[in-house]
Amino acid sequence: MNTSSSGRLGVVAGVKQKLSKLSGALSEATYLPMVGLMRMGYRRFMAIPDAPLRMHTFEATVVGVKSIAPQLRRVVLRAPQFADFQPSAPDEYVALILPQPGRDLVLPEEDVKNIRSAVGQLPEEQRPDLRWYTIRAYDNAAQTVTIDLVVHGAEGDHDENEMGPGARWALQATEGQTIGIHTMTSNYQYTDGTQLLVADAASHPALLNILESLTDEHLARTHVVVVGSTDEQFEPTPLQISSDSRSSTFDGHPLASYHRLTLPQDQQAAMCLDALDRIASQHGTPKLTYAWVCAEASIVKAVRRHLVSEWDVAKNLILFSGYWRVGKARG
Repeated sequence: MNTSSSGRLGVVAGVKQKLSKLSGALSEATYLPMVGLMRMGYRRFMAIPDAPLRMHTFEATVVGVKSIAPQLRRVVLRAPQFADFQPSAPDEYVALILPQPGRDLVLPEEDVKNIRSAVGQLPEEQRPDLRWYTIRAYDNAAQTVTIDLVVHGAEGDHDENEMGPGARWALQATEGQTIGIHTMTSNYQYTDGTQLLVADAASHPALLNILESLTDEHLARTHVVVVGSTDEQFEPTPLQISSDSRSSTFDGHPLASYHRLTLPQDQQAAMCLDALDRIASQHGTPKLTYAWVCAEASIVKAVRRHLVSEWDVAKNLILFSGYWRVGKARG
């Protein structure tokens, strides 16, 4: 990769990070106009959806909790506002507003737009944690949504030092508890051409939603790369892969390709690039019309750079989002 291209990518990432921090300090009056301007500016550098920003805050009650894998907890939340909920795309996400252990839930105003700023302005002793999660499923009749949260360590032996507030909350969540919800938006855009989807454990629920929403024709033009430290963080799926990795199916329907990587965190970015090289070697470099790259930040950065420099993918065809960053809590 030439250094000028690398430098431009670094500038884009830096500007995006600064704008994200700026949005947390914006007043309610300036928040939505600024978000609109940010979206317009980002379109030069990434695929930006036209999905609406919902921006509603309300209480929800935990009505179901179970482990669906040793390091994956499924929480079902009920609120009257979910009676008419319809996702704008398969990867619709919401903010969970989580009370501090042993403290009552305190929420900002119901119609607040800038939830990060509003939570930050609450008194420290009342301030809840704020984390974003994909809606894995919803049931309008039951007025519920389902959220899957990754935790760390073997079941019954979780290491809380490795967890963020969301994972710690998921481990102690019980039916009847109340948390806050702030509805948000989605990122994925459908394409009729060839697409690449890259995910890790944190974004895997969104990936499954996307795959479940695709037609047979779309699945046949979809390349998938999934990376994780252990299979225990993933929901069991109807994916089947041949012994030589040259054919794969999702729920019996052929995919263009599927690569599942299990290895330590510090090796995952490099191995994702190896997977992209294998795709290019086995299938020819795909002419992508869309890429959805959502995972740990270093993986996202490496994959996006590779797609631009090696696969000649236009930047505005790539949706990229660092769902989390190693060693850094994201609030």
